[in-house]
Amino acid sequence: DAPIEQQDILQQMKQMLSNRAVICVALMLAFNTLINTISTTLSIYYFTYVVGNLGLITIISLVGMVLAFATPPLTNWLFKIMGRHKTFIFSVILMNISTLLLMIMRENLSTLGIILGNTAFTTGFCVVNMTIVAFVPDAVDYTELHSGSPQAGVINAIVNFVKQGFAALATLITGLMLTAVGYVEGGQMEATPELIDGILNLKIYSALILSVLVLAALALFPITKKYGE
Repeated sequence: DAPIEQQDILQQMKQMLSNRAVICVALMLAFNTLINTISTTLSIYYFTYVVGNLGLITIISLVGMVLAFATPPLTNWLFKIMGRHKTFIFSVILMNISTLLLMIMRENLSTLGIILGNTAFTTGFCVVNMTIVAFVPDAVDYTELHSGSPQAGVINAIVNFVKQGFAALATLITGLMLTAVGYVEGGQMEATPELIDGILNLKIYSALILSVLVLAALALFPITKKYGE
């Protein structure tokens, strides 16, 4: 027989795999991490080949640093007036303002439009991320309600693993997508219409698909107002 400690770990993992709340939180975090990491990586190629101005990255990064401090009080305020679920949905929509601008304007999007779109994306991402963190205690309570044990340590370990693992996976996915549209790593690429079109499509459709997936995970999250939210 396996040692008691090993049996305990295996039993905990089995419980987590059948725990709808934990799975939904993990999926929300996974898809949101993919959205941000893929978008951030693609932005380097977007500013290089589509915009032709890498200097904008510095401005956008500075704005992002300011927003990182501003979003916690903003998130708490949104929770009070909208609740967590509606805040989550609103923030995913906010993240996709830049996507909609790119769909309409394509490579003709102005510098102001780029900055405003990225500001909306960063704000939306930070609020969504904080909302997911707020869902973790709910998943712990749900686990305790259904299994008799909160398993907080296991759940937090799963959350951290998913965040780190999918951030690494996003880099691989981005590389494969860029290869698919004709980008050659290390090569002297020209900003051809085909490459520009491919990079734009990757930024647009990767964000849209992952946003649908993260909203689907929210829709399946079992903790609603019935559980006292």
